[in-house]
Amino acid sequence: MDSGSTWTSVSGIASSNVYASLCIHPSYPDQIFAGGDGGVWASVDHGNTWTRVVSFSSIVLRVVRTPDGTVYFSGQNGSQQVIEKITSTNWADPTTYVISNLYSAYMNGSGGGSDALTCLMALRNGWVVGADYGNCRLTTNAGGSFISLPNVYVPGSIVPQWAANPTNFYRPSGLVQDVFASNTWYGAGGFGPMRTDDGGQTWQFILTGIGEVVTTTVAFHPTDSNRLGIPASDVGGAVVTDGGFSGNTVSMLKPFFPSDGLEATHRVLISSNNGVNRYIFVGAEEYYDNGRVYHHQRWRQLVHGNDGRIANQPAL
Repeated sequence: MDSGSTWTSVSGIASSNVYASLCIHPSYPDQIFAGGDGGVWASVDHGNTWTRVVSFSSIVLRVVRTPDGTVYFSGQNGSQQVIEKITSTNWADPTTYVISNLYSAYMNGSGGGSDALTCLMALRNGWVVGADYGNCRLTTNAGGSFISLPNVYVPGSIVPQWAANPTNFYRPSGLVQDVFASNTWYGAGGFGPMRTDDGGQTWQFILTGIGEVVTTTVAFHPTDSNRLGIPASDVGGAVVTDGGFSGNTVSMLKPFFPSDGLEATHRVLISSNNGVNRYIFVGAEEYYDNGRVYHHQRWRQLVHGNDGRIANQPAL
């Protein structure tokens, strides 16, 4: 409740499980959905109590929600990809939830694929985009059918060396939509973070200052869509303040933690309290397999010699 300074464990949900995704839609603030090992859990009382509404033998990696309330989730169940949705006539009562399998519609015309659906994005107009390592597909009719997004780079944009052949298009994962510009989306993947300004028709990379590393879901500042947090493998993460147009970062995690060999972060939370912006990167130190939670105030202290001159430095 205080931007990460203190934490309280919620009750009624198994603490031994791995949870990969949380979903809270602003129109339904008391309803929280959690996806992870074993399926999907729902809380209708702001996290006080939980009900498992979907049971799987494997893992749900992403849970999202459209403005009409429909919940979509994706991941892997055994050896099969998963993409399903939840509808209800009374969201306050989990016993009314209806589960629909969208796998056949997602795969129809896609050319096949066996990798877990690691990406799911709910757009503000109700459309949903799903992605794995072989596909990036859009539905405009609540999962009735899907179409593949084009594999096209923005003409003249920088193409990573890993994808020097323009036909070797690395489809984005971890898609999120810009806070204000509905056709601007940000994606992650094995070549670095990407952006599209035309609703997925063409893509360009954001590499300067980040490099060609595996990145995960980009997060936005709550009121400024130009301020981004980009989690990344090996180099920890980056802070961007111009929406990625220049590709330049204003801060990177990796150089400032010499005691940690390789930092990998998978999610970032961004808050703004009393004019102070805080970026909380959640992940691990890879050499010794230690969990880590990094926040940007500590980065700045180490960058400037840990001498307490934080107030005199440019704000992130």
